[in-house]
Amino acid sequence: MIKRLKRKYILIVMTSVTIVLGIIIAAINIASFVSVDSQLEDKLSLIVENEGKMPEFPPIEEPDPDEGKEDANTAEDGENADQTEKEEEEDKRQHMSPETPFETRYFTVKFDTGGNVLTVDTTKIAAVDYEEAKNLAAKMFAEDWSDGYLDSYKYKRGGTEDGCIIYVFLDATREFDSMRSFLVSSLIITGVGLVAIFLLVILLSETALRPIIESYEKQKRFITDAGHEMKTPLTVISANAEVIEMENGESQWTEGIKNQVSKLASLTEKLVILSKMEEGVKLEMSEFSLSEAFFDTSEQYKSIAMSGGVSFNVAVSENVMLVGNEGEIRRCIMLLLDNAFRYVNEGGSVSVRIQKLPNGVELTVSNTTEGVEKGSLDRWFDRFYRTDLSRNSATGGSGIGLSVVQAIVRAHGGTVKAKSEDGVTVDITMIF
Repeated sequence: MIKRLKRKYILIVMTSVTIVLGIIIAAINIASFVSVDSQLEDKLSLIVENEGKMPEFPPIEEPDPDEGKEDANTAEDGENADQTEKEEEEDKRQHMSPETPFETRYFTVKFDTGGNVLTVDTTKIAAVDYEEAKNLAAKMFAEDWSDGYLDSYKYKRGGTEDGCIIYVFLDATREFDSMRSFLVSSLIITGVGLVAIFLLVILLSETALRPIIESYEKQKRFITDAGHEMKTPLTVISANAEVIEMENGESQWTEGIKNQVSKLASLTEKLVILSKMEEGVKLEMSEFSLSEAFFDTSEQYKSIAMSGGVSFNVAVSENVMLVGNEGEIRRCIMLLLDNAFRYVNEGGSVSVRIQKLPNGVELTVSNTTEGVEKGSLDRWFDRFYRTDLSRNSATGGSGIGLSVVQAIVRAHGGTVKAKSEDGVTVDITMIF
């Protein structure tokens, strides 16, 4: 139980940290790509607007504060347009320097409106020759693509003053290499960080879970001690009830005492078993016939089925072998059958199926009942769980039998599930 709690705690912490770090790293890399793409787009726009040439970057002239006062009555629309163009030009150049024209690698291809190549300029790049540049641009023109990425190039289509079409291809190899290097570095740093966090969580999980562990240990100790302490008084009460019956004969009072003592003794035994199973007690394992264990355990339930008018159907394969603790598996079978016959509806049926699986063994106990929910019923394995919120114990159950079954199955490395597909039949399946 404690080990399972630690594993779940570590899993939750590491999953949360991994998701948060993943989102942060993804956001940083996406922001980096958007920034680089914006800078490339600004360069391309300048080259296209300059008809295939990267303009030089003289200082942007500051507007004369006195200019405009003399011509206050001139057309405001023209002035606003000029101001807007200056602002756009300044925005495009804000990430650039006078060295940018000499560092930028690109080539251009000019077409007429009919798609004929007029000029190819590869003087600003050495990685592409005339034919390669011509073929790439011809493909873009034929597909009528206006902008985007092609391999390591970002391209853009524009028009010239003489009515021709120009394609500009900007080499983004250095930018891509830089982004790739940043991505790899961030992933490596994140991986190292996750390993460090994982080790710290393992070391500190004991401290973080100490209050829960101490509370659980006290609970187990109380159950074990209380179970042992209750055995003697229960034995004494039972013996006294028998003495009273011998002297005065049986009565409803002595019968009630014996029934309640038996019920309390059974509950105490189950609590002690449950506590031992959750302590991780190692069971002695051996190979035995699950089929024979079932037939031996279920023999007594045939008469119960006949007397109660319940149909008892068995579909058990022969010689189904299982490696486990035979005594505890028999206890599981008995608890499941007790549960099935206790809650089966009048004139209903109880069915058992044992079959081999490709990688294990499956045992299913089913019973018909009334008013059960459809779907998964795994909360039935909680201690003292009852579907009746009034906790009516008229059926004689204590609400802990299925918890014991779950603990035994988990001690064998198996799984147990409860479900109802139609709201009438309940299936409890153990898989080993």
